[in-house]
Amino acid sequence: MTSWQMSVVAAFTRLAYQRRFTTEAAGLRTLARPKGPSRPPSAILQGYAVSTTRDHGFDLHRVRPHGPDTGVTVIYLHGGAYTSEIVRQHWSLVAFIAARTGHEVAVPIYGLAPHHHGLEALEFVTAVIGAETARGRRCYLAGDSAGGGLALLAAQATYHPVGAPTAPTGAPTDPADPPATPGSAPGLVSSSASGSAPSRVSGSAPGSAGVAPGSAPGGSGGVVGVTAMAPWLDLSISNPEVDAVEPHDPWLRRPGLRPLAAAWAGEVPLQDPRLSPLFGDLTRLPPLQILVGTRDITLPDCRLLRDRLPPSVPLTYHEEPGAVHVYPLLPVPEARPGRQAIIDHIAATTTRPPA
Repeated sequence: MTSWQMSVVAAFTRLAYQRRFTTEAAGLRTLARPKGPSRPPSAILQGYAVSTTRDHGFDLHRVRPHGPDTGVTVIYLHGGAYTSEIVRQHWSLVAFIAARTGHEVAVPIYGLAPHHHGLEALEFVTAVIGAETARGRRCYLAGDSAGGGLALLAAQATYHPVGAPTAPTGAPTDPADPPATPGSAPGLVSSSASGSAPSRVSGSAPGSAGVAPGSAPGGSGGVVGVTAMAPWLDLSISNPEVDAVEPHDPWLRRPGLRPLAAAWAGEVPLQDPRLSPLFGDLTRLPPLQILVGTRDITLPDCRLLRDRLPPSVPLTYHEEPGAVHVYPLLPVPEARPGRQAIIDHIAATTTRPPA
């Protein structure tokens, strides 16, 4: 049953944010809004060792918890439909991850539409991964909404499963290569059938990491795992199953999102695998965690990704009944187990047995 807190949040979200996406004109106004600052809030500056560098023309913030260095960098990519800046809720989760895992968290402030585009962001994030890997560090990617999609794109561009042909780390997919669709893509399950999934998927235990503690996932790339909260998987938002979910989403609407997607894509097709990870090579993913609510228009594509993933990709998948977009970021009871699930997956995926 949906909590009353979630219902209140949904009502507030509908009043405060849905107007930004209701129509194409509203989306264009959202696109034109001035960008705010990206500096971490004072609570994080006071509680953690924070540094900022200028990498490839963009800010890169690092949040370091107290204690010994773990050799792992969690790279957090914020959401905001590729046009809105990082906000307090994102920083709260960044601090939570740093405190609970002991890992350094790097926050790349990628350029936003309409002044920047998707391939530019992918180049920046893959360069950050390459630099971390060159320092001998392992990288775990996490992101919400648009940032979740970008995290998956960066993983596809840099992760090399054992035995697979290798490509230069950080090199985006060649646009001439056809989108890969490994395995079968069965029809979508009903939008109300929470938790129905293949047996290898955890659909009801958000705290289950899907990777045995102490295991070291195979792969020669620098990315060892990904968490994606309600990721934007297809910039075209063309999945017909969205029709059934959209009336129940108090936040997002396709008419307002389409001009944002067009600005972000520029001259590149919306379903290009360098912009929409649903159409990329799904074998090129490390252990993956997806969290999504059932009142979220990203739900149908999350289910489609779940069903398309090959068995070689360990998946932890959780749908939260009644939850709205990026619910682990919100001030509701459902967010607490969602956040803990993220910590559990990061811990299990980044822990290796002694050599």
